[in-house]
Formats: sequence, structure tokens, C-alpha cells
Amino acid sequence: MIEAAADPSLPEHVRLWLLALLGPAVTALGFAFIYKQLQISARQAEVASNSYVLSVEAAERATVQAAEQQNWKKAEFLANQVKDFFSDESVERTTYMLDWHIRKLVIADDDDEEVLTLHDDAAYVEAQNRPHLHDQFLKEGRAVVIARALRKHDDGGFTEHEAVVRDNFDWLFFRLGQFQHMIQSGLFTYQEVDIHLSYVLDLVSGGLDYVSSEVTAAIASYVRIYDFPATKALMDSRIESRKGQRANPSDRQS
Repeated sequence: MIEAAADPSLPEHVRLWLLALLGPAVTALGFAFIYKQLQISARQAEVASNSYVLSVEAAERATVQAAEQQNWKKAEFLANQVKDFFSDESVERTTYMLDWHIRKLVIADDDDEEVLTLHDDAAYVEAQNRPHLHDQFLKEGRAVVIARALRKHDDGGFTEHEAVVRDNFDWLFFRLGQFQHMIQSGLFTYQEVDIHLSYVLDLVSGGLDYVSSEVTAAIASYVRIYDFPATKALMDSRIESRKGQRANPSDRQS
């Protein structure tokens, strides 16, 4: 008996059958793999995006914190400068002289004798009519009229007390000028300085009614003639600030 020969097309049929059966599954798996990779890429992109947003927010917070710290340090520095200014004995004495039209005080560091300081000639006449002031100070030559003391050199010589008063005012104007230099260098604005020095600036620039107009005029002439441009600029800024406050009273109240 002759055996039947094997059908040579059988493997091809199996291959085609497997291809028909498994092809869609392989394609589906391929698409699933690609889809999974896309999901992973999308999540990675989202994480990267979130990380970028967090980095930006962190950078913004750091910038704000740095600015706040810088402002705090600047305010602290200004406060220390102001504290040093007001603790200066010469500044304190000069402020006292201007605070009262008649004032008894020691006007020199190396002296313990009180002197009567008077704003102008009207205050001098008033002191003459007070027996205890006349006998204790005027009669003994322990009095000085500020408006006279701040006159020009070519208007005559100065008494010892007038010279000391001029020294005190010189130092006050020098110290005030330092704040103007800080403003000009960009460390502070005038408004930041004005918060602390407005009262003293009002004393020297005609902002207070109880300071004699003769003293105010003498001070204005003195800072101009004896070259205190920084102090003059600071005084001018205070004068302009007062004008603005009068024009906008609501701003002053706020």
C-alpha cells in the first residue's frame, strides 16, 4: 500500500490561521502598549508642569520674603539713625531752645551753668519784666537771644554764649543734612524720613506758631549763608509737605 503524501500546504494554512487569529490581538496589544506609554508621558508632563508651577510659586515667595526682609532691615537702619539723632545732646539742647521762647538750660557739654535762651527781642523784654529772670540771668549776663546769635559775621562780634548757640545750631544742621544725603543716595524716600523728623523740621522751617518768626528767618538765612544745602533741601521738602497737607486735609487725617 502506498502511503498518502503529506499535504505541503498544511503549515501555510496553520500560519495563515494563526495570523488571522492572533493578528488583531497583537495589534490590540501594540495599541495598548502605545496608549500606556502616552499615559506615562502625559503624567510625566503633568508632573513636570506642576513642578514648574511650584518652582515659580516658590521663587515668587522667596522674592517677596527677600523684599520684606530688605524693607525690615532698611526700616531698622533708619530707626537706629533716628534714635542716634535724638540722643545727641547738642541736638536735644537746640530742640529745647526752639521749643520754648524763653528757656533755662545748659548750652555746652563742658559747662554746668544754666543760661537763659530767648527767641527774639520781644522775649528778652518779657524776661526783663520778670524779676527772677532779670536778676538771675539778664543782670549777670547769662542770657542769649537766638535770633541775634544766628546773624552774619559781618554784623559784629559774638558773645561767648552766642558762639556756643551757633555751635549747637551748626551741629543740628549737620546732623539733619545727613538724612538728606541718605535720601539723595536712594536709601530712603523723603516720606520715610519725614515720619520721624517732621517735628524737628517744623521747628526750624516755620511750621510751628510758637517759634518766633525772627528765629525762623534767621535760621533760613543761616543755612543759606553758611552752606548747609542738604539741610536747606530737607527744610524745603518739609515746607512743601505742609503745603500738601493743607491742600489735602483728608490725607493728614488718614
